[in-house]
Amino acid sequence: ERSVWGTAGADRIAQYLRNWAVSYNAWVTMLDSDIYPEQWTGTPDPTMLIRDSGNKDEYWMCPEYYITAQFTKFLQPGAVRIDSNYGKSSTVTNVAFKNPDGTVVVVVINQNKQDQAFRILCKGEQISAVIPGGTVATYIFEPGTGETPIKPLRIPAYDIQPGFEIVGSSGVVIEDNGDISDVDTGDYFDFYLDVPETGYYSFNMWFENWDDEKEKSEESKILILQDGNVIGELKLETSNSPNSDWGLWKKGITNVLLEEGTHLIRFQADKAGKATIGGTTIRKIDVYHDIPGKIEAEAFIDTFGPVAFDDGVAVNYWNAANRDELHYKVNIAQPGTYKVKYRYYTSNDSGVEFWLGEQNLTTVYLDSTGGWGNENAMTAEFKITIPQAGEHILRLVSCGDNNEGGDHNLDWFAIGPYIEAEAIDGTIEEGREDGSQIKITLNNVPEGASNVVTPDAITLENAPAGIEIGEVEVDGNEAVITLSGNAKEDYDIDREVIITYGLQVTMGDAISTSGDAIVTTPEVFILKSKVIFKATDDPETITASWKYGGAQSTMNEEVIT
Repeated sequence: ERSVWGTAGADRIAQYLRNWAVSYNAWVTMLDSDIYPEQWTGTPDPTMLIRDSGNKDEYWMCPEYYITAQFTKFLQPGAVRIDSNYGKSSTVTNVAFKNPDGTVVVVVINQNKQDQAFRILCKGEQISAVIPGGTVATYIFEPGTGETPIKPLRIPAYDIQPGFEIVGSSGVVIEDNGDISDVDTGDYFDFYLDVPETGYYSFNMWFENWDDEKEKSEESKILILQDGNVIGELKLETSNSPNSDWGLWKKGITNVLLEEGTHLIRFQADKAGKATIGGTTIRKIDVYHDIPGKIEAEAFIDTFGPVAFDDGVAVNYWNAANRDELHYKVNIAQPGTYKVKYRYYTSNDSGVEFWLGEQNLTTVYLDSTGGWGNENAMTAEFKITIPQAGEHILRLVSCGDNNEGGDHNLDWFAIGPYIEAEAIDGTIEEGREDGSQIKITLNNVPEGASNVVTPDAITLENAPAGIEIGEVEVDGNEAVITLSGNAKEDYDIDREVIITYGLQVTMGDAISTSGDAIVTTPEVFILKSKVIFKATDDPETITASWKYGGAQSTMNEEVIT
């Protein structure tokens, strides 16, 4: 009695079961159409079954009868509840179980008038469905093995991800080495991509794009489609070489928003000039880079001119005569004068210009490091004055004396102070976080700020519940953090944990766009660095106990694989 009915009632049952209830009992199964034999005053709520008071052989089954059957018909004796996110009443809610025969049962409730599209994700597999408005539906399936990794990683073009290969194509040739060649206008190839979490992802594609007339390639691009909808595009500049019948390898890059789940991705050529695709990298990214901070060379959002990478290391090849460019999205905390470190190597005298949008911040000439290998790398140090805070495009333009020569490779650069964090043992594993150590190093500290690490200024972001900073040992600009506690939650994909450090600085006078001096006050710069907590494919267990009628019972432990 006083139950909640309809889809709201089904959601109430789901909430009870999600919070350790082991049964749901209606107050009575049947009354007749005159509410007999109920004797109390008032009008009770309807029952699941109603008998015709004039004909005892006739009865009606109310909607609650069928709603309750969504639970009772498909759950086997001995089923246990397994974890799922609840959802929300404005879309769909749910409760999930595992039957003794290994099948998974998910009861989904839509309390709205509108149809709702949703996905069930379980161990690398996905069920996509649409549930009508005002409906309760039950889905039964056998879970996957969970053997397919669901994380972005560096991938060759042919084998887009381990376990995922091209599932459809038109007009392209798949070479024995994995390259995809003869990619012309309208040609495409399809593959499935598992996205572990919603966010922005960087698509990085190696390509050669030959064009006899050097006209078509001015507008050449690869369209990226997700489930049939265009979500981005990769520009394919011509890679013709004056010294070769074929072109130079270039890298196209674009950032797109992907939603969690499994999606059909299509790469489709638009006005291409017989391109060859040699590999694709898909990584989750931060859209903007914080300044102050350190930026890896390969984290650009756009490039103009040949770009090559050395065995996956962040190394770019620039041609000063062509004034090649790299573009970065940056979020500048405060206008002012910053110290810059610029890590590069070259056998030539070279140079680089820093531009904020269309404003030239500085031009720096770079001495030869004596070679093109990483062992020859040098770090140039100089200062730039940034006139504006906020989000901007930072452009790096390769240059040289009189724009002649000046090629160089770039590894990384840092504007203002930054920290670097690394796990001392190489990795931090799920379930073994307690006692693990992280080393942080404070670099490029401006004048007037302390270069000695302050323990109280260190915090963790996105760390699993149960993990805190324990002991901190400081040695000048370095510190070793010992973690305290293990994760209280299971994380099925690697977790990016952010180490933050609050550095108090006083910026020098900054120059505004109008030329007036800006009076500055002490600021606290939040410096960040990432450490990966490695997820493990551990078994999950569910246990419960309850009392009923004075008797004690205990649910047998069930291992969910």
